[in-house]
Amino acid sequence: MKRLLQLTVLIGLTCLLLLPLAGCEDMPLLDAIMDAERDNPLDPESGVAMPDLGKVWRKLLVSMPLPTGMPMPVGRAFFASTTINGKIYVYGGGTDDMMASFNDLIVFDGTNFEAIGLADDSMNQISRGRYVSMVLVDGKPTMFGGRSNTNMLLNTITQYDLASQMFIYQPVGIIPYLMTSAAVRLNDRYYLISGKRSSDGMGEEFSAFSYNSAAISPGTTAVAGPLDGLVGRMGHQAVRFYDSVVVIGGERQDGKFDTGIYQSTNGVGFVKLGDVPADMGARRDFALVNVRLGDLDYLFLIGGRKAGGDGGNIGSTVMNDVWISRDGVNWTQQLAALPGAARLGMRAESLNGQIYLMGGLFANDTATAEVFTTAP
Repeated sequence: MKRLLQLTVLIGLTCLLLLPLAGCEDMPLLDAIMDAERDNPLDPESGVAMPDLGKVWRKLLVSMPLPTGMPMPVGRAFFASTTINGKIYVYGGGTDDMMASFNDLIVFDGTNFEAIGLADDSMNQISRGRYVSMVLVDGKPTMFGGRSNTNMLLNTITQYDLASQMFIYQPVGIIPYLMTSAAVRLNDRYYLISGKRSSDGMGEEFSAFSYNSAAISPGTTAVAGPLDGLVGRMGHQAVRFYDSVVVIGGERQDGKFDTGIYQSTNGVGFVKLGDVPADMGARRDFALVNVRLGDLDYLFLIGGRKAGGDGGNIGSTVMNDVWISRDGVNWTQQLAALPGAARLGMRAESLNGQIYLMGGLFANDTATAEVFTTAP
């Protein structure tokens, strides 16, 4: 990659010097370097300085609203979120990892939250859940599975039609009973990548699956598993990074937290790119977000539970730091400690080139509705 960039610079300088003779009018130097960079975005040898984003945060005056009737103060953790048309949509979650779950959908424009409504939680259309997943499908925020109030895994798919402002309940069974913290959209398909699943909603096991489709309808969901190069895990995160999916962390069946960083260009076959730095450590239930600045993507990893001395939960620590990567492999600590207490089970989204960090669970198992942002 370094040689490619050096060659590109040489060609670009030649074009600038010999512009009338070389026929290089359509190859500006900066564009040539950017094009070469995009050819292999996971190559760290770019020479591009890291941005300052993520070094300064402030707490918003507004907090995430909660469903009517919930005792106060109550926060929200292990929920789903996605950004659609310049707004952040938030769904579900719970007061902590084992308590009440929510079934409300709210939207955030960077300044204020608006409560959209409650999904039906009857026996046939139960929509509430922790570790519920949400991604844009058919132009609609779409929520998959999760864990119910009764601790059962769900096999529901609920959509929200932005035009009619109505919830749509797809037939149960399009997906199995499952929960995952990793949902992503790539190449016009949605992917639910690895987590826990069950045959009846009660007995559950770690599973390396990739449920994916271009649309939501019976018979259209493709099942790929076990995934090539990726074992079953929970508490991991997946994010779209250029034209690929990057998966980091999570807890495996053996109770150990995974140190690996994995990449896939099709959401099914994964290649291990490397391991997280030792000082970052293996984690689960952290926040991971991709922020595009100019022509480049940057990954930000925030907080979560860092593995203890046994490589898992024993002696683990809830973190409050911020890490940045320009290639998905090499990471630099951007901030040692965010304002406020350390947390896990929160979500981060990018809006207008800034990061919004929402909710989470403190180390004392108290959930929060706080929102922090890098926006000035």
